[in-house]
This record gives sequence, structure tokens and C-alpha cells, in this order.
Amino acid sequence: PGVTDAGHKNGVKVMGTVFFPQDAHGGKLEWMDEFLQKDDTGAFPLVDKLIQVATLYGFDGWFINPETEGSEENPLTMEHAVLMREFISAFKAQAPELEIIYYDSMTIEGKMDWQNALTDKNLDYMTCEGSPVADSMFLNFWWTEEEFAEQELLKASRNLALEHHINPYDIYAGVDIQSEGYLTPIQWNLFEESANSTYTSLGIYCPNWAYTSASDMEDFMRKENALWVNNSGNPSLSASEVQPTQWKGISSYAVERTAITSLPFTTNFNTGNGYSFFIRGEQASKMDWNNRSLSDILPTYRYILKHEGNNSLKASFDVGSAYYGGNSLKLYGNLDAAAASEIMLYSADLPLSEHTVFTTTAKADFPTSLEAVLELEGGSVQTIPADRLIEKDWTTVSFDLSSAAGHQLRRLSYRLSTEEAVSGYSFYFGNITITENPNPSAAVVTAVTADSVEFDEDAMYAGIRLSYTSDMPAAFYEIYRINENNTRSLLGVSNKNNFYVNTLPRTDDTNRSVFEVIPVTETLLPGTGASVTIEWPDNSLPKAGFTADKTLIAPGEAVTFESLCSANTETVEWSFTGASTESSAETNPSVTYPEAGVYPVSLKAKNASGEASAALENYIVVSDHAADGLVLLSGGKETEATAYVNDNEAPVFAVDGDITKKWCATGTPPHELTIDLGDTKTISAVDIHHAEAGGESPDMNSKAYTISVSEDGNSFEQVVTITRNTKGVTHDTFAPVSARYVKLSIIKPTQGSDSAARIYEVEVYGIDSVIEE
Repeated sequence: PGVTDAGHKNGVKVMGTVFFPQDAHGGKLEWMDEFLQKDDTGAFPLVDKLIQVATLYGFDGWFINPETEGSEENPLTMEHAVLMREFISAFKAQAPELEIIYYDSMTIEGKMDWQNALTDKNLDYMTCEGSPVADSMFLNFWWTEEEFAEQELLKASRNLALEHHINPYDIYAGVDIQSEGYLTPIQWNLFEESANSTYTSLGIYCPNWAYTSASDMEDFMRKENALWVNNSGNPSLSASEVQPTQWKGISSYAVERTAITSLPFTTNFNTGNGYSFFIRGEQASKMDWNNRSLSDILPTYRYILKHEGNNSLKASFDVGSAYYGGNSLKLYGNLDAAAASEIMLYSADLPLSEHTVFTTTAKADFPTSLEAVLELEGGSVQTIPADRLIEKDWTTVSFDLSSAAGHQLRRLSYRLSTEEAVSGYSFYFGNITITENPNPSAAVVTAVTADSVEFDEDAMYAGIRLSYTSDMPAAFYEIYRINENNTRSLLGVSNKNNFYVNTLPRTDDTNRSVFEVIPVTETLLPGTGASVTIEWPDNSLPKAGFTADKTLIAPGEAVTFESLCSANTETVEWSFTGASTESSAETNPSVTYPEAGVYPVSLKAKNASGEASAALENYIVVSDHAADGLVLLSGGKETEATAYVNDNEAPVFAVDGDITKKWCATGTPPHELTIDLGDTKTISAVDIHHAEAGGESPDMNSKAYTISVSEDGNSFEQVVTITRNTKGVTHDTFAPVSARYVKLSIIKPTQGSDSAARIYEVEVYGIDSVIEE
């Protein structure tokens, strides 16, 4: 939703994706058969569903990429190709307002054969017997490869498109920058028809490289600017070229367009994330946040600055200060006395009238004169001074637009200057507002509801889904928690009528929390809020639990225990029958067991409200069979799984000893992996290498899983239950047990909503025999 909201706010279309992967990547031709199936009336049921999904989620259409080639037994055929063309035509007939982008993959002959151009083999997906089919086509990436250069595929695509009355700019020349970003060599001469024209449009695959390859936020902004603007960081300058294949920046090929076409226009220069949240210039929260739905229309030009004298300013988004949200636009550098610097910010198409009010909120570390530079239709320019100086604190200034009334604003720039020379100067833009109604009516929240509330096992954290209604729409809704002393803590801001509070910590012992929702106008005027109260479970009594680093040891060997008691535990009391130390008040004690035998362990958790206990019989097994230590029992053993993506991510890779390879399963969890140890062993520990251990994001680590064991492969006993894991490598121990089969069940595969399990290694430890009692 954040992507869709941010895209639409900035005039960018957002497409859903239908992707049929190649067989080697887990694709199945059966999926395409189901997708292209017709009902008894000859209609495609999936057409209706795609229209419903697009309408519900606000997509502007669909990107369709059929790359499944099938197998020798069940190959892709011309029938698939013809049905796909019919499917697209049927979709367009029912929903002409939604777009279809077809990927250059399956040909009309029913072959998976990338053309890297518009050719007679894929033309029928754009036009068939004179009738339009898809709206556009995204060409495969190889048109820029050396082996295809002589064919001038984009020029040929343009010519074929014109021959069939297709707009050449409905053809997108694909470039794959997933791995190398703007270092990807592109033969731009094959794309450029002339100095001011290209053969086709440009389609960019994975421009998120700027983010995924960045070391920090500053590095991301630098790469993002070079990728979309140019290596000069100024769209008004031509990109300097070292070689013809060097990245030129998208601004070299695109003329600016604007989404600023109606009033009111407001921006807080908010990128939709931040290290803290500011409300009207005050830091309201120090928590990191991310909500792209709150992002503003950001400057059109990044960045065009003109300087008088020896002025030298640069521009960038600043995360340390903001007027509303997480960012401001910062200018920094040096200024000469009474010399102006001008920054061009926005392209626009705004009507101005005698009622239009124009304000800007900014601050500077030296008193600054600010002027608005308005370029109007026809190219005329008006420079209007602010009604007062910009000061050290956030200052809201007004501009008198009476001389521009009746005109259209086409471009907005600012000039700033100081009376004295200033080195190390900083200036921050916090808000721009252009409106016909500077004092709109404030909304009133009429009701707040806690639609669902979930607590963790210890009732120390809650997940709360709030919804609220108001007498009129608001630009923002600020969600607060009312503290015990009646102060307020900001939990977040939403532009929707609902908000999810994630892992809210319990902060007092009142067993209740009050939430207040405040509506805010586009001009940041707060309205009247409403509140709701939730009840927490009584968790005054502690909870007891523990684990050990090993449970199968040789005589004289030490065991370290770890308390898993709830956070409200004040003291613990351990009991170790048969150990050298039979009691302890330490949180994580270490004890030795001198004699062979099977021993229990117990633990009491205590606080002022009472106590709780946990005990495990037959938990520690001390045996001479463990004199040589535990051994890895699962390496290279036979495995099977309920699902796996493809042969490159099969279950066998979970026991191959190679941390760079994984078992990956998709679909609806739980995902189960069963290891056959060959014959019955004594096992007591399992180590699991989750996504992070293989180099993936910690967000992909398995959150909830169980481990079960069996001697016959049919009847399993659960020995481990984990519900809140965040680690990349887990070490789970349990009372030693005889087993041949070990089953790992991934209940919640990731920390978020992703349902794919990613397991790089499962290591079962014990001894290679059965210990007789």
C-alpha cells in the first residue's frame, strides 16, 4: 500500500505482477493452464479476479510475464500462446481503463524465446488482425549485448511498431541493473535515435539497487541521485561520459512532468521514513519509522542551484530535523555578503487567484532573506519577497501573490541571501503550502475501536489494531498512548482510518492502556480526538522456564543453564539433583555432574506477587557413552520435505554442510523437513542455520518452529517448541531421546508476512548409539 500511495501521489502508475517462473526456478506449466482456463461460457474466470484485485488494491493494471517453458512430457504449446493473447484481449475489453504490460518472453508460436525486440514472433501480443491487445511491451535485456548490436534491435522495433500503428514509446527497452546498478554497461547508441530522441521508452529492472547496495542512508541518497539524475547530480547539466556505455542518468532521457496540478499543494519534504518523528517542528518521537504512505511530493529537480559571487551551497534531505515527519530539505555551504543563491524545486501547473495563500516554513542558522521565484505560463518570472526574515527557529513566512493572480504557476524556485558572509551555513526547508483555504475546518474523530488485541506469552508486549471514524477526512491521524502521568507518547501517524501498533511494551502495572487519535488538516491544524482503552492480562505472577547448553554429557562435565523466566522475575532458585552444586540463585549458573545417571532439574521464579516453578524429569543424562563428546548425526543423510522451490533449493541442501546453500519452501506454512538418520541414535540437540546465517536479512529468520522425533517415521513426539526466535543460528537442547527421524516444522517462516522458509543447515547432535537405561 505504501508503494501505491507514494506512486499515485507523485503521478506514477503502479502495476500488479503476474509471473510464471521458468521450470528451473520452480515454475509449473499447470499454473499457466489454470490461469488460462475458460468456464462453460468461454470466459476467463481469472480476468474477473485480476480486475477485482486491481480495483481493491489501487493497481493501474498488470505486468504479465509468462516464462514457464514446460517439460518434455508437458511442453509449452501454441495453444498457451493463443489463449494468453485471448486472455489479454478479454481483460482489456472488460476493463479498458486498466493497463496490461506484456513481457517479451513467450512467443505467439508457444515457445519460451526472448526476442529482445518487437518482432513478428511477439507482435500479436500488441496487435492482432488490426485490433490492439496489450497496452505495452517490456523487452528482454539482451538488445544491448555485443552479439546483438549489429541487429539494431530497438531501431527495428520502432520501425515495426510504426508499420503496425503502434506508438514506439509503448515499447520499453529493458535494462537489468540488479547487480551493478549504474555501473551496468549499456550501449546507449542503440537506444538513441538522435541527440533529442530515442527509438523506444526505457524499462528499468531493479532500480532498488541504489538501496540494496548502499552502506548507509547517505550512500543510498548519493546512488539514487546518480541513478535517476546523472553523475553530475544536476539535471540541467549533461552527464559527463568516460565511455559510451557509461550510465547517463534517467534525466538525460526524460522531460520533467508534474503531479502538482490542483490546490491545495502542501509538502513537508517527507520521504516516508525517519530516525524520529517531528510534529510542527518539535521532536515527538525518537523511534525509527517507515510509512511510505506519508511521503510527500518531493522536489522535481535534484538539484539545480545558481549562485552569485562566491556562494557555494549543496542540497540534500536531512534526517536530523523536520517540520512534520522525518525529513527536511537542507542547503549547506558558504554565502558571500548580500549574494543570492537560487534553488529550483518544483515543476507545477497550478492556478493562482486573488484568494491564493502561499506560505513557507524554514529555519536557518543566520538571519536569511527569502524570495519566491515564480515562473508563470508564457515564461514570465516574478520574484516575490517573504514578509519577514527566516530565523534560527522554524519560521513561517508569507508571499503576496496578488501580482500573479489569474496566472498558472509553472515552476517554483527560491532565492536566499544573508547580509553578512557566512561560512558553514545551513538552511532548512520544512513546509510549503499553497492553498485557497488556509484555515480549513478541523476534523473530529467520533469513535476509536480496538479491533483486535494480541499479547505475547508474558503479556509484556501487545499488538493492537485500531480503527477510527471522523466527521470528515483528515490529511493525517496522529496516534498517541496516554501515559500514567497523563502525558502523551506518539506511536505513529497514518493517513488511513486504521493503524497497527506493533510490539507495544507494557509500561506500568495498571493493566490498561489508553490510546488517543488526533486528526490533522493538510495545513497541520489539529482537530478533536477520541480515545479507546484496552485491558492487559494480569501478569503480576512470574513465569518459570529454562534451558541448558547440553543435556547429554560425560561424568565430570559442566552444564550451563539459562533462565527463560519472564521479565517480571525478581529472583530465581535452582535445584540440581546429583550435581556438584545442588542449588543456585544465579540467573545462568554452571554446574558439573560427577557421576553417571539421569537427573532432574527444577527452577523457581519469584517476585513480590508470588512464585512459579518449572521442572524437567530425566533432563540431564550423564553417560560414559558421551566421553568423546556429541557428534553430528545428520550430515549427508536422506531428507524429504513437504515443499521446496526447485532442485537448487531442495531439502538435501539442509544437511550438506554447505552454509551457502539452502532448503527453501514456499506456499502456506507449516513447511516440514524430515531427516532420516539411518537407524536409531540418541539425540539431544539440534542447531539450525536460518536465513541470516546464509547472508539474508534477519527479517527472514524463522520466528516459530517445532522439532519432533520418531523411531518409526510415523508417530512423532514434539521435543522443542519455539515461538519467538529472532536469531540467525539457534541451538536447541532437550532431554536425550532415542530416535531415527527428526522433523523440523517451520510454523512462522519469517519475522513478518513472508511465508517462505529459508533453512541453510540443520545439524542433529547426539551419540551414534542407543543408551540402554
